[in-house]
Amino acid sequence: MLIAVLSLLLTLPLIIDVAYAQNQITLTIHVHTVDGNPLQNAYVEVDGEIKPTDSNGNASFTILDNETYTVYVYYPAGHKVAEKTNVKNVTSLAIEADVISSWSIYIYDGKERDPVPGANVTIVYKANESIRYSELSDSNGKVTFGPIPCEDNYKVYVDYGEISYSDIKDPEETAKITLPLYRVVLDVRDKKNSPVEGVEVKLREELDQEPIASAMSGSDGKAILKLIPNGKYYVEAWLKGVKVYESDGKEISVSNDDAIKTLIVDAVKLNITVLDYDGENIMKNYSMKGELIRNGEVIAEAESVDGILHFGHTPFETYQLKIMLGDLELYSGEYDVDLETAEGFVEAWFYDIILELNASRIVNASLARSLTGRLTAKNLLFEFETEEWKAKLEDVPRSEDYKVELFYKDKPIAVIEPIRVTEDDQIVKLNLTGYKILVTTLNLDGKPVSADLVIKLPEIGIITSFKSDEHGIGSSGELLPLTYVLEAFTDGFMVGRAIVDLREDTSLTMNLHLRDIYFRVFDRDGRDALDNVTIKLMHGSFEKLGERAENKTLIVRNLPMGEYRLIANYYGFKVFDKPIEISEETREVDIVAPGVLDVELLFLDSEKKPLDQGYTKLSFGGFEIGKNISKDGRTLFDNLPNVTIRVEAYYKGVKLELSPNEFDLTRDDMRLVIISSVHTLTARILRGDGKDLRIGKALLYVNGILEKSYDLSEDNELSERLPEAEIKIEIKYKGRDAGMLETYLEKSLRDLAVYSTIYPLKIYIRDPVGEPVKDAKLVVEDSIGVIAEASSGENGLIETLLPTGSYNAFIQVGNDIYSIGFKLEKSKTISFLYTGSQSGGFELVILMSAIDLAVSGYAISKIPRRRAARVRRRPRRVPRV
Repeated sequence: MLIAVLSLLLTLPLIIDVAYAQNQITLTIHVHTVDGNPLQNAYVEVDGEIKPTDSNGNASFTILDNETYTVYVYYPAGHKVAEKTNVKNVTSLAIEADVISSWSIYIYDGKERDPVPGANVTIVYKANESIRYSELSDSNGKVTFGPIPCEDNYKVYVDYGEISYSDIKDPEETAKITLPLYRVVLDVRDKKNSPVEGVEVKLREELDQEPIASAMSGSDGKAILKLIPNGKYYVEAWLKGVKVYESDGKEISVSNDDAIKTLIVDAVKLNITVLDYDGENIMKNYSMKGELIRNGEVIAEAESVDGILHFGHTPFETYQLKIMLGDLELYSGEYDVDLETAEGFVEAWFYDIILELNASRIVNASLARSLTGRLTAKNLLFEFETEEWKAKLEDVPRSEDYKVELFYKDKPIAVIEPIRVTEDDQIVKLNLTGYKILVTTLNLDGKPVSADLVIKLPEIGIITSFKSDEHGIGSSGELLPLTYVLEAFTDGFMVGRAIVDLREDTSLTMNLHLRDIYFRVFDRDGRDALDNVTIKLMHGSFEKLGERAENKTLIVRNLPMGEYRLIANYYGFKVFDKPIEISEETREVDIVAPGVLDVELLFLDSEKKPLDQGYTKLSFGGFEIGKNISKDGRTLFDNLPNVTIRVEAYYKGVKLELSPNEFDLTRDDMRLVIISSVHTLTARILRGDGKDLRIGKALLYVNGILEKSYDLSEDNELSERLPEAEIKIEIKYKGRDAGMLETYLEKSLRDLAVYSTIYPLKIYIRDPVGEPVKDAKLVVEDSIGVIAEASSGENGLIETLLPTGSYNAFIQVGNDIYSIGFKLEKSKTISFLYTGSQSGGFELVILMSAIDLAVSGYAISKIPRRRAARVRRRPRRVPRV
């Protein structure tokens, strides 16, 4: 067709004005509709050249500026809708085509009320019937055509089902067309005559045919079926997939008007009340969902309001009723819906339970007596409070996936899951477990230390306590997961504190504010470190004693940092009492004790001369200190407490009387002179005849104890310093007692003569003619044995010394031996005369005569003794310093 149009255009005459000066210019032609809109896809012809318009209705051509042209517009192709002549010397040209942009036609029912969708509308252009258009009406019954030529009318044809319509319409006017279609209004009501919403009603011309129309009843029970052609129809009603009404015949008749009818359907409003398992309480506090299931398909659903499932209108039928709370199925069973069960109830799986706490593993189990808690599952929450470790909960939905959260004063302490609630009146055991605090206690030197550990809750106080061992290790036992205050004590003194937010088994190292502190106590001069010292540190009721260490050092183990009162006792007497501060930097403390003093004692004898020896002992407070007395009588005692001190002294094993025998040590470097009961004894040992005894031994006894032995062959003079005591001097001669002197030495004795019982014995040996016999042998025996042996000299004299006593003497002259017995009581002289032998034998004539020699001097006698009177002293009360 386009080719034919172009051929026609080529045969048309072309009129062109020729100018002398011709230039090419561009001519742009703008084509628009009668209602002013750009016309796209119109065909524009200029000088035999044809071009379509673009979306703006424009088409451009190259022409000569002095030529005259005629412009033609075709729409659709081949149908001229505009012409413009005498176009010359222009570059732009607007042309209005006899075309309208759009033409709308509305299709309605017979009362011009309901739009008719899907009607087939065809328009045919009267001026050129080859131009025709067809469209289906939309949901508003509207069809729109355009752009279309508009210089003439159109024939309009409408087909809808079996209904046909035709008419002539002006395209420049909106057309409204009505068809013989009407409404069927059905008033749907239940068995209680209440309007039923949601019922689908269907109209059928025949029961075995598809419905010609259907509608859903609204909240007023009205179901309006629209666009119903004239005729008679069957009606049926469906609610939730269940047929609730079916007419016996064609009871709906439409005849050029609306039809109205009331339907009573087999349905009723269904309200099911949900009770707990024992049927006592309505489950008002739960948002439940109910389902009515038929043949595996959910027919109806409802959300509970105040424990009631309002299913709305429900068809009469037997259903499987399920009640859900979230994902929990709380009821499942058959439910027959009829007029009597429209207001029914079911006893769902809501149980009463008792939560019972078992806190036997918790050291602070008493805290669990009153807790708050939450029993939770998905979208479920039950809050409770325990009383005496129990809590009762009512109407708990059945579930095996509960979780219990326990709180102590809003602080979470336990989560126990899963909790299975499966039956009514169930006792649910909740076993509480806790966490342990494993504590390592160290002092500031990093050494393990034993400590008393106390765990507290800020608002409660002490929860439990335990002790770390000698390795510094201690464990609390299981505790509820709370925030605790952990305090460490030694001897009641707090030395450490920590905050523990217990959420798991926790290991904690506590560096306690204590360490081993070393103390040394010096004398007043600060020169000598003292031994036999004790120290005590006090802070309130806290006391700590020092232990002995090496090198006169005291150690106070694991002493807490702080201020103390330090008391130092020396030999039990307080010598230092001052405050002292122990800080973390303190490791050693040196103390100068002002109450430790020195004293020098000078011991004199009764003649005020220094002693040359001895031993002295000082006593105070149950302590004794002893030292030897030097040769100059002095004894220096260093580092004594400033107290009253008692003095004892011993000389040659004998305790002395002293003056004074006690003193108050009040100043340092004190000097004290003490007079002692030491005396001087000088004596000479003599024979019984008063001559010096130069043989034998003298034994000196003090209080019965041998003090000294003297060899008289060396010296017979004795000179000794002796303590006041029982003095005895024994003289020994060849193992025999030869004299003794006893006395009590209460003062010095000088030039004492001690006589022995030893006397001289002289024997003259003469022959029968009276001449001295030389080399005669004498042997003297006593009961012990031989005591003396001697020989005669030129003068025939035998001399010896003997103690008094009875003796046997044997005299040998040549080969002859003679024996005599005698008793010596003093000096004795014996003349021995022997005769020659007669008649083959000897005749011995012994002439013995005792010649008493004059002995000058004193006989040995015991000097009577007189003890010095002793002064009984009253005990002196010595104040402790």
